[in-house]
Amino acid sequence: TACDDSGLMMAMIRREYDISIGLDHPHIANVFTFEENTVVGPCIVMEYVDGRNLTEFLRENPSMSSRRRIAGQLMDAVGYLHRKGVIHNDLKPENILISRTDNSVRLLDFGLSDTDAYYLARTMGCTAEYASPELLRHESVDSRSDIYSLGIVMYRLLNNNKDPFINSNKTIIKEADNETALKKRMDGEPLPKLKGINKNFKGFFQFLLSFSS
Repeated sequence: TACDDSGLMMAMIRREYDISIGLDHPHIANVFTFEENTVVGPCIVMEYVDGRNLTEFLRENPSMSSRRRIAGQLMDAVGYLHRKGVIHNDLKPENILISRTDNSVRLLDFGLSDTDAYYLARTMGCTAEYASPELLRHESVDSRSDIYSLGIVMYRLLNNNKDPFINSNKTIIKEADNETALKKRMDGEPLPKLKGINKNFKGFFQFLLSFSS
């Protein structure tokens, strides 16, 4: 991970390193050192993971048992972060690598993470498609914001990469559909009635994606 040498970017990558170096979990990518003098500028040196992100993995049409195993590993990693007092703030498929060797999870990119209740830069660059309503509004957040984002990721993981706020019967998703889904999340609307998924998961997703304004 490299950055330019501007003050803000330097502060953010240094903060990412300071948070990441204290983490030790089998499903979180290992960070080794912070290097200032390299040909690409200041950077974080981390483990190389031969893998693909979660979206790419889902295109391979993995079995439901594989998806459930990955869901368990992801929840374990996020739970570990929260016990350490770390809020990720940018949980999304692009930040979840699935290794090619054993199809195990590696969570990465702590550039927007936080270890306290407030940090201005955490709202910069968060991915709206997965962000909680309070994060989208730039309000104070805690671990529940991650849980909401995790709910959207998990819904996609277990339901053929579909957005929970877009009609599941649609085969072609237009930009207007994405904009409507984003507005629903920002407004804190309850999860629409879930169709076509295992009934055992319905209460689970209703819990993860609940929001009290």
